[in-house]
Amino acid sequence: MTGQRLEIKNTQKLVLSQALRQSLKILQMPVLELKDYLEEELEQNPMLEQRELLEKSDKESDTPTIEEWGDYLPRDEVNPGTAVRGETRPAQEKPKVGYSLEEHLVWQLRLSAADDRDYAIGEKIISAINADGYLTVPLEELSGAEGISTEDATRVLEIIRSFEPTGVGARTLRECLLFQLLAAGKEGSLAHRIVSEAWEDFEKGKFERISAALKASPAEVSEAVKIISGLEPKPGREFSSEEVRYVVPDVMLEREADGSWRILLNNQGMPTLRINRAYEAMIRSGKATPEEKKFLEEKFKSAVAVLRSIDERKKTLIRVTQCIIEKQKNFLEKGMEFLKPLTLKEISDELGLHESTVSRVTAKKYIQAPAGTFAFRHFFDVKLNRGEGESVSSGSVKEIIKRLIENEQGSEPLTDGAISAALAADGIRLSRRTVAKYREELKILKAGQRHRL
Repeated sequence: MTGQRLEIKNTQKLVLSQALRQSLKILQMPVLELKDYLEEELEQNPMLEQRELLEKSDKESDTPTIEEWGDYLPRDEVNPGTAVRGETRPAQEKPKVGYSLEEHLVWQLRLSAADDRDYAIGEKIISAINADGYLTVPLEELSGAEGISTEDATRVLEIIRSFEPTGVGARTLRECLLFQLLAAGKEGSLAHRIVSEAWEDFEKGKFERISAALKASPAEVSEAVKIISGLEPKPGREFSSEEVRYVVPDVMLEREADGSWRILLNNQGMPTLRINRAYEAMIRSGKATPEEKKFLEEKFKSAVAVLRSIDERKKTLIRVTQCIIEKQKNFLEKGMEFLKPLTLKEISDELGLHESTVSRVTAKKYIQAPAGTFAFRHFFDVKLNRGEGESVSSGSVKEIIKRLIENEQGSEPLTDGAISAALAADGIRLSRRTVAKYREELKILKAGQRHRL
């Protein structure tokens, strides 16, 4: 029988203070999240107040007290050749609003259902239709699980398929296109026959076989294909209930006359904060009760932590951006093909930061440059060997593949094998399978599907 006993052990454990956790949280926030966070802090912490401009101070205490609070103010110091500006934030459109696809279908069901039973069956079917407009559950399974006869479920489904948007309730893309062709009065047309009788050849782009099988001229097949291509493959798209998110850059780059880059932080709409002078005066005057003083001191420490974290985020973001500019200068000036391989570790080693810090400061943030707006992570790319000790990024290889396909000559498009051979001639050794993977990531069809009569 074992008994209980007391033991004393020395252990080491890393514990993040609340201030450090807050600092890491603010460091990772993109500009819009930071704006919302600071507005919440303004509401919750009476020791913070908003003003038009923060004063500058050359002195900063590591452990500020109530009496020394005035010595701490975030500094606007940045690396040489950089600046901070808050009046260049791109205009944002308002998010799209409206009914979801499910709400739109239920509204039509109320007007069309013959009785309460049909309405209940219709609701169950609509709940199994996804945001794209497709029925995701087999009708037999749905009717069996809900105690609904297959005949009733089929009948109500046909009613739902007559609703807007046309094509809703289909189980496959082929069905969806057929419903749209029937609704457009094209039953029996060549476009309808292609989808109903020659779907596999259509998917593979084998239009010569379609021409022969359906006894139609190449010109007629080409015209029919145009009609099919104009149909909506995702009828529920316009009723998407997802919030539309617009990219807002955290950093903007401007090219100076001498060719250098100017870094501008996007502070538009960001509240500028300082310690509340009225509450500070209340503490200094000695008129505050012990409870009030304790409360305000706690809020003071929290406020200083927020101000320090904002300042640290700003300085770290600028340092990392400056380093990325130096590493990816050719990409910014010449284009995608000049994107160099780069890792988070390279940046962290160069700046003396932990790799996790670089990861946090680049997460979910965007850079606006003359060539476009890019995610910070866009500048980090894997390394591929190019021979003779040289390397190239996967992003630049994708751009080369895209250019090769855009410049295809003749009637026969380049196969993945031919692209692999063309890259090898340029010193980039890539297997056919990898070429196919990159082509699919670029959303480019196979050679056979790109072929046109």
